[in-house]
Parts: sequence; structure tokens; C-alpha cells
Amino acid sequence: MSLPDYLLTMPTWQAFLLVGLTIIVYSVAGILIVRRFVHHSVLRLHHDVAGYIFTTLGVIYAVLLAFVVLIVWEQFSKAEENMALEEAVALSIDRNIENYPSPEIATMLRGLFVAYVQSVFKEEFPQLRAGKTDPYVNETFTALIRSVWQINPATQGEQRALSQLQVDVRDLTKYRAERFLANVQSVPRVVWRTLILGALVTMGFTFLFGTEKLIPQLIMNACCGAVIAMVLVVIIELDNPFLGEVSIKPTGYQTILNRGTGKPLSLISLPDSFSTQN
Repeated sequence: MSLPDYLLTMPTWQAFLLVGLTIIVYSVAGILIVRRFVHHSVLRLHHDVAGYIFTTLGVIYAVLLAFVVLIVWEQFSKAEENMALEEAVALSIDRNIENYPSPEIATMLRGLFVAYVQSVFKEEFPQLRAGKTDPYVNETFTALIRSVWQINPATQGEQRALSQLQVDVRDLTKYRAERFLANVQSVPRVVWRTLILGALVTMGFTFLFGTEKLIPQLIMNACCGAVIAMVLVVIIELDNPFLGEVSIKPTGYQTILNRGTGKPLSLISLPDSFSTQN
């Protein structure tokens, strides 16, 4: 398990605390080590030059952080929008099945569709939380597709209803695949390495500054490290749209499941991750 995935298994405040303390300890320990061997008066002789260089370095790292945050936010928003479209299509299928002219076919499709919606909670979203990037081979969804395309309409009304149902099933297939593929769009490792190295270099550069009183400098460094840690945790949270506290949840499917089973979702056997978060 990678470090970002490990951080996503804990509450957000704990992730902030862990990353923040790590960077703060580094920033404080670095100053204490430098000040042990170099007097602050010596460091102050180079403040003018170091200040210009640190400003340039800080701007470069700030731009990099802002760029990455913007990218992961756009990807998270796109995954959230795609999930909303998928659930809208699912709700349309639910309504079309309910209004299908043939009661026998409607009953058959209702059973298959409710079974698929249940599998979204019990099988598909656990696959997403496990980091699976390929569309899960869902037997209930395959059975639903096969049944819809094998229906022979007996009347013109059934033909119109079936045509709309087939369009919705085709759209549901598309959005479902995009939901799984959204897990592929993550921050590349080279970018993560750059972010971590940039944080270390930026905080390390502050070791070259020295104030007469040590405590104020330690507080300033700790605050700077805490802010960098918060931004890094935000990137981690947004980079994984289906994992962590800031994640996309199948609320639309929950509505369908409540209607289809006639009982609240809390009474249905679901994975622990959903029974605790929804």
C-alpha cells in the first residue's frame, strides 16, 4: 500500500496531523541543528542574498502546488459529475421499468435492476476503494443488458418504451466504465516526488535564516510547514475520488435501492465502509 493510500484509510484530521507533524519536526530539527553550529549573527550576514533566492524558490513551489491542486480538483469534479450523470440515467431506467407497458417484463426487469443496484454497493464500490481501474465484470449488469436487448415488443407502446430503455442502458454502460477509469487519473509518481522534494528544499532553505531569538523563528517555520502539509493532504484527498472521507458516494443508487426493496438502506446487508459513511 502506498503512503497516500495509507493516509486515506485514516480520518482526514489524523492525516493532517501525521503529515503536519512530520514536516514540522523536520523544519524545527533542521533549525536547531544549524543553530548549534552556526551563530545567528553569521546567518544574518547573508539574509539579503538568501531572501531573494528564497522568494524565487517559494514562488516556484507555490505555483507547482497550485497547479497540482487545480488539476486534481478538476479531475475530482469530473468524476463527481460523471457519477451524477450515471445515477441520473439509473433513475431514468428505474422510472422506465416502472412504467413499462407489459407487467410481466417490468417485473422481470425490476428484479434484475434491483440486483444490479445492490451489486453496486456490495461489489463495485469496494472494487473502486481497492483501487481497481478496469470495469468490474458484474454478472447482474450483464444479465440486465442481455435481457433488455432480447425483449421482443408486442405493441407500439412497448417499442417506444423499449427504445428509451435501450438508450438508457447504453448510457449507463458508458458512465459505469468511466467511473472505474476515473481511478486511473491520479497524480504521477514523478510529480509526487517533486512535491515532496520541493517541500524539503523549501523548508530546508529556511535553515539559512537566523533571528536573534530562536523561539519566534521556530514558530514561523512550524506554521509554514503546517500550511504545506495541509495542501499536500488536500491533494491526496482529491486525487482519490472514491477513497477517503472526501469521496464520491452512490447516493442516487441508494434512492433506487430504497424504492426497489421497500426498506431503508440501513436494513440491507452492505459493506461496513458504506454502513458507516452513508
